Amino acid sequence: MEREYREVLARKKFRFSPAKVREVLSGLEQRAIRMEPQDVERLAADVPDPKDAHFYAVTLNARKTLDARLVTGNTRHFPRASFVLTPREMLDVLDAFPPDAK
Repeated sequence: MEREYREVLARKKFRFSPAKVREVLSGLEQRAIRMEPQDVERLAADVPDPKDAHFYAVTLNARKTLDARLVTGNTRHFPRASFVLTPREMLDVLDAFPPDAK
């Protein structure tokens, strides 16, 4: 999965420096939620695109203790849920927080 993140973040359209890509990947690694494949299959059985099932399963798992959101440009790849957001919708959520809470 790290390879996919590295490839996507390195795309020219995002204009991230190699140092920024390493920083983001390091932060993700430190905060990663790891799950067993059978748990992913159980939690994400109704995800339309099986390649995206792990994103949904991890979000569901994280929501047990956190106000986790799944942010994606392809909301149609996931079941309709209040925690599946587009990047714009997530920015709106973040803007709703007071400046000292961010």
